[in-house]
Amino acid sequence: MKMAGSVNRIVSLLARTTDGARRSCGTPINLQSLRRNYVGFSERCMITPGSSAAVLCGPRETRRYKAKAKTTFRADVLPEQPRGWEPETSMLHENLNNEESVVEEGNAAITTSIGEESNEILWTPTGTGGYPMDWNDIMDIKWDPQSTMRCGALGVKLGMCHTWDAWGWKTPLTAIQLQDNEVLDVVTPNDEGRGVYALVVGAVNRKKTRRVHRSQLATFRKRGIPVKRYVRQFKVSPDALMGIKSRIQVDHFVPGQFVDVIAKTKGKGFQGVMKRHGMKGGNASHGTTKSHRKMGATGGGQDPGRVWPGKRMPGHMGQKNVITHSLQAYKIDTRWNILYVKGCVPGAVGSVVAISDARRKLPECALPVPTAADGVVPYGFHVAPPSPRDPNTIMRRY
Repeated sequence: MKMAGSVNRIVSLLARTTDGARRSCGTPINLQSLRRNYVGFSERCMITPGSSAAVLCGPRETRRYKAKAKTTFRADVLPEQPRGWEPETSMLHENLNNEESVVEEGNAAITTSIGEESNEILWTPTGTGGYPMDWNDIMDIKWDPQSTMRCGALGVKLGMCHTWDAWGWKTPLTAIQLQDNEVLDVVTPNDEGRGVYALVVGAVNRKKTRRVHRSQLATFRKRGIPVKRYVRQFKVSPDALMGIKSRIQVDHFVPGQFVDVIAKTKGKGFQGVMKRHGMKGGNASHGTTKSHRKMGATGGGQDPGRVWPGKRMPGHMGQKNVITHSLQAYKIDTRWNILYVKGCVPGAVGSVVAISDARRKLPECALPVPTAADGVVPYGFHVAPPSPRDPNTIMRRY
């Protein structure tokens, strides 16, 4: 109660300065959102930097300021920026004189019409802008979700990060960089019709070729392609075939679509059943001796007289290929050829991952077939369109 009362007193004090702030800079302050967003946090937060600034303190800093009796609010002095706040990439600009509100994240603009006639939010092309609305109108080969199977790509896992959308929701992302993806070979069925259509893709150029086998080295030199460190074959449909030396960039994937990621998990070495299989283990006390983390019985006695195949036991953990289904491609960055997928991806930082279109979840928009043409996607970054859980979309239902 003391914590909520302290914050309420701060917000009430801020409310008395709201009228003056509105007259000076024309920017109202939503007190309801302040109570909802800042109660319980122990970090300093800024409200409309540059116009009317105030400091909201969480329970820890409220007690500290109260003990020192130095709780002051000055509009000309800004507090130090809290962790996670990047004014260059997350800025809130409001201009009520022009009857227009714009929320910008980097170069991404979201225009809100607040006139008397319409209250709908008009979403501009996300990110840098200029992203194609429909790939079927640009590409010669049309995307068919029932029959088209595009080629995948190989990437290097850079690590995890997070971002905030326009509504303040935190989204965890995994950054994957597509390095030097080129088509090495085209596989087609034989004369008898046996076999499949596939593309062999190589990624990450090798600087030193001493450890490359002579036959593989001759294959790369024959095609005039730099020696690749990783090679993988992707099954495709006949309409998604590409020529040798064709490059696959990050614009091959459309922001908002879902992808499957295959990678090798981290090796954990030899582990017990509690860590490897999540077993409960033995009792911690009550006469237990040297059996706290053991697996228990492995089977019956004379009948069946053996251990059933597949019994979970201690052994080597990790270092296996695992597929993660239906991860959303949240953002693409054509400047650094980086794909940001929502969620986590198996594997250590620096490991290679295979990315392909999701098998279980079809995209809602058309995809470029066989891949995006050069120069169609603008240079910059492009974010997925709003999801159905956005507050504006939910409010429209009622």
